[in-house]
Amino acid sequence: MTAITQRPRSIHVEIADTWPRVAVDIEIWVGNKLDDQLVLPSGQVFAFRTQAGCSKPLGRYVMRCREDLDSFVGMLCNGIAASDDGLICVRPAGKGPTDKSRKIRVAATFKGAGQWGDESETRVHTLTVPIRQLFEHGGKLFAPRWLIRQTLRKRTGQWPATGGEGEGWFDKRHLWPTFHTFMVEFDARELRKQERGA
Repeated sequence: MTAITQRPRSIHVEIADTWPRVAVDIEIWVGNKLDDQLVLPSGQVFAFRTQAGCSKPLGRYVMRCREDLDSFVGMLCNGIAASDDGLICVRPAGKGPTDKSRKIRVAATFKGAGQWGDESETRVHTLTVPIRQLFEHGGKLFAPRWLIRQTLRKRTGQWPATGGEGEGWFDKRHLWPTFHTFMVEFDARELRKQERGA
């Protein structure tokens, strides 16, 4: 039996009423059972996971203003944040055994607890991670979801439930270069509008 090869889903993003067309094409490749792969025109690849109850982005998106673009980029960031490329909030728990490591606390949910294996159990773990893997944003400490999942798997012998390590975050600044021409066009429109008003 041969495996069916799935073609990537294409997402076409453009600005309304522009000539020549200002547009970007993004692809989503089907990945493993948890994450797909979001491929930007620059060649950057991010893991992408659609949250439960949401449909995967597909088709054509027309941006009429900067707010539309910000909303679209926010939707992409949410998908990346929910994947293993996302960062999750952790609590500091002291110094690590070396000056290049640090202890953190993270709560993770594991399925299969209880007598019949049908319950979930949340446990708090103290982990030692390399300092270079930690990020600070808005006064909070973040660590990559893949690192937390991998470390908990080694420690407990089981994977935490999907998304059971906490709410994810992804920095929009990683995606803005893809939409630089959009920003230039919106800035030019705003300038023309101001000139007409003056």
